[in-house]
Amino acid sequence: MNQVEEPQGLSQDINALVQRMPIEVMQRMPDIDAVLDYLLSCISEVVVSDVITISLLDGDKVRNFRSYYPNDLSYLQANDIFNVDEYVALKQAYTTHQPVLTADTHNDPDWIIDDRTQWIRSHIAIPMFTQDAFFGFIFLQGMTPNQFSDQDVRRIQPLVAQTSLAVHLATIYRQQEQTTSELEALYNATSVLLTTDNVRMLGGQIAEAVVKEFAHVDCGVILVDLYSPQLERLPRAGIEGLSTAEPLYLDGPGLVPSAIRSGITTYAPDVSQDTRYVANVPEAKSELVIPLRTNNNIIGVLDLQSTQTHSFSPNDVRVLEAFAQRAAVAIENARLYEEIRTFATDQEQLLAERTLELREAKEQVETILNYSSDGVAFTTQDGHIIRTNTAFEKIFGPLTRTDENLSIVELIDIDPQQSNDCAAALVRVASGVSQSERLIATTINRDTNPTYIDTTLAAVRNSRDHVSGIVFTIRDISDLKKMEEGLRDALAHEMELNQLKSQFIAVVSHEFRTPLATILSAKDGLERYYERMNDQQRARNFNQIDSNVTRMTEMLNDLLSLTLDETPHKQKDRSHIDLSAVFRSAYEDLLASIGTGYDITFDITGKVQNVRCDITQMQHIFINLVENAIKYSSESKVVRVTLDYQEDQWQLTVSDTGIGIPEADQSHIFDPFIRGANVGNKRGTGLGLSIVERAVRHHDGNIEFSSIQNKGTTFIVTIPYSVNQLDHSASGPL
Repeated sequence: MNQVEEPQGLSQDINALVQRMPIEVMQRMPDIDAVLDYLLSCISEVVVSDVITISLLDGDKVRNFRSYYPNDLSYLQANDIFNVDEYVALKQAYTTHQPVLTADTHNDPDWIIDDRTQWIRSHIAIPMFTQDAFFGFIFLQGMTPNQFSDQDVRRIQPLVAQTSLAVHLATIYRQQEQTTSELEALYNATSVLLTTDNVRMLGGQIAEAVVKEFAHVDCGVILVDLYSPQLERLPRAGIEGLSTAEPLYLDGPGLVPSAIRSGITTYAPDVSQDTRYVANVPEAKSELVIPLRTNNNIIGVLDLQSTQTHSFSPNDVRVLEAFAQRAAVAIENARLYEEIRTFATDQEQLLAERTLELREAKEQVETILNYSSDGVAFTTQDGHIIRTNTAFEKIFGPLTRTDENLSIVELIDIDPQQSNDCAAALVRVASGVSQSERLIATTINRDTNPTYIDTTLAAVRNSRDHVSGIVFTIRDISDLKKMEEGLRDALAHEMELNQLKSQFIAVVSHEFRTPLATILSAKDGLERYYERMNDQQRARNFNQIDSNVTRMTEMLNDLLSLTLDETPHKQKDRSHIDLSAVFRSAYEDLLASIGTGYDITFDITGKVQNVRCDITQMQHIFINLVENAIKYSSESKVVRVTLDYQEDQWQLTVSDTGIGIPEADQSHIFDPFIRGANVGNKRGTGLGLSIVERAVRHHDGNIEFSSIQNKGTTFIVTIPYSVNQLDHSASGPL
């Protein structure tokens, strides 16, 4: 493209370029740098320039944003910042909204030549604006005097509108990105504000959050001390060595005290140019101090320092001020919490002292209760158990969670056979009718063991003299009851012994009186009339004496048998015997001593074998049972005796068809001196069955009977081999 020789062709190219620009811009969105680079390249096609720069307004400043160097086709992110009022050409373009051409900067008296501008010899400042706002400049810069002319200004004018619109759209998008970034930074920073209620720890977390979002800075929270003019520094974060521990005072010099006093954000983009800055750290180049405000009170500041000048943009300040508002609330809450915690600690200390006193008193009472042998229970007015001591649970068994609504009445009035009337006593005490009540009750604990208790219940009254509960004192008197029962049983036994003694004396007196009288009568007859008696008469008297002496001997033997020693050493009297032979011999002796007319049989069944036993006691068993069967037989005189050798035991069965045993006497038939009420005048001591029962018991056997009055009686004796056969070596296997 030849700008001078082909102005008509250039005009057509510019128009085509202008028409193509919106499409190209939209294709490059949202990459702002790509959009700006495209716009800069378009301008370079229209006007030959050494440097083309797009600058944007940043508050009251102008910031060079993007530069293009056509000669080497390179782009550069620019960061120069300056005031609009610093350069006349900028101010004029800003005011008139018209391009300003400076053909030769060295010949323009208003042009300022410094380190940043001395290389520029020709310059065009083109304002960028829309209908609503002014937002920046396009700078064309040349290193040759008179490099730009009015014709260049006219050539670039068609591109300005499209470039302004494109830059405006890119700026809006960048602002949206920046707003999103600010919100994200604010969210990230404020996320730490609720993680602790310790002021110093919270201050450190706030500083770390700011440093995390803004690199190359040092940050710290400085608070107003409520009780001292000296400001309180909280832990800082960021670049090491960029802060100082020098004390700060509210009325002293420095940006921090100034911001606290004024309540306004204070920013020194270049601390060397700010007289309020106190030079403590040479590395610090800029400082931003943001007040922490709550309810119109300044509680401190957020202090940020950087090693770079102009480190904080207006956007940065806006984000940090929003963050500072939330941080101030968090710090104020943490302070209030610490005050509450201090107050609570003081109150807790006071409460702890009072609690200790109460605990000591409570422990004293609990010690008394827990080591008391009496059970104690505290209940509601209607008897529901609230608390018990150890002795109470020993009496009634441990209470579980399922017993939370258990009424003490259910424990004490549990025995349906006893009218404990605990419920009525509870009502009287709870209603104030009675101050206390006493009960002697029989209850049942959790192991279903009967428990005898002596219970006293009394009302517990509060400060208003109202009944607030009932206390039960329960004493286990089971041992006393057992002693009482033991004494009662002993008394009954003693009375029974006295009765037996009287009965024994009566029986012995009666049984011995008759034979003694007969003996005495026979003796007197022999002494007086011996010479007159014939041989038959003398023999009759002698026989009377012999038979009655025999009778008395039998009675004495029965009494001796009744006092049989039961100690284990009596087993030495046992030996292996043929029991069938012993019983057979006794059977034959009995047959020889009775009269005629009896139907008596003795049968032996099973495999006959020797058994180890006391032969005398075996004879007592057999003779007493068979004699009784014969003695009390009816007119039929039928007696059946059977010895049966079984697998593990032997069994003796004696049955008769005699008078039987009355039902009322059957429960005492084995007691000494007890005889059936229907025996009439039949001779006997009432000791025979007692002797049999003891002999059977000595051999760990069992005796049982069945009897129907006037129909007969059957006795069955069963004794196991295992008890008898203690010494197999005596006779070999049985």
